[in-house]
Amino acid sequence: QACLALWESGQWIDDAWVSSGIVSSRSTDLGATWSPPTTLLAPRPEEGRSSFPRAATDGRGHWTAVWQTRSTGDRDLDVWSSLSTDNGRTWSAPTPIHSEDPVDQAEDVFPVVAADGRGRWLVQWSRRANVEGHVLLYRLSDLPRAWWRDIHVGVGITGSIPL
Repeated sequence: QACLALWESGQWIDDAWVSSGIVSSRSTDLGATWSPPTTLLAPRPEEGRSSFPRAATDGRGHWTAVWQTRSTGDRDLDVWSSLSTDNGRTWSAPTPIHSEDPVDQAEDVFPVVAADGRGRWLVQWSRRANVEGHVLLYRLSDLPRAWWRDIHVGVGITGSIPL
């Protein structure tokens, strides 16, 4: 079983954060040693910052990573995902989770992901639209991937609900 670390890489230059993208590193010896960082999502200056990456595994070599980012031509934050089928060695091309991207105007923030070990994945995040807060839950069953909205948890909610 591999261990995975996932983070937003970058540096401060003249009081501004310059992102280097979302990167990952893996360990196969319970964290005693780690691989060199691998770029999961290269920075896209025209889109702004990608941040708050999270990952989960099904325990069978599959990992799903999620994060918030700005979509092309869209100035709000959206939730994207990528899949690894080889214990985090390589990753699929990033894709938006929900079909409203990139046309919605809501801020989709603070995603978390969980797996049940039997091929089902859940992603939950908060959506800020106008002045209301929403919590959304999307589900994926087995591979190949096809995210679909499962539950609109509530309105007027802020923050995250632990999965």
